[in-house]
Amino acid sequence: MRDLLPDYFSSVPTIYHYLHTARSKFEDVMNTDQVKIKKYFYILRPILACMRIEKKNTIPPMEFSKLMAEQQLDDILVNEIYKLLDKKISGLEIDIEPKSQIIIDFLGSRIEHYEQYLTTVRKDKKSDYEPLNSLFRESLREAWA
Repeated sequence: MRDLLPDYFSSVPTIYHYLHTARSKFEDVMNTDQVKIKKYFYILRPILACMRIEKKNTIPPMEFSKLMAEQQLDDILVNEIYKLLDKKISGLEIDIEPKSQIIIDFLGSRIEHYEQYLTTVRKDKKSDYEPLNSLFRESLREAWA
């Protein structure tokens, strides 16, 4: 299955998925003055994933630190994110913080960028699904033999 994965990765629907996740959480954050630390990461991770997909057209890693390391972000923004990450790692993720304007501005601009970006990109071509169908049939034979 892992060998087949790159052949079936589709960047446009994946960005739509991550953008939808980020946008819905971002709206929650915008409606309050105080933000739970973990909510920032519910938005940051999908936005960083979109950035990775746009840049490399590949499946983004799950690890937040890998996503951060791949991006060329403003030092002030990076410091602000890592301050929150340190608090989250130390177990303070349920703590509430005042909104970080630098993070909010970054997230808002990235959401706006991907909403625009998706209007300019073409949908990926459909792939031949026979290799997946074969793998599925083979898995069924193996499981039910």
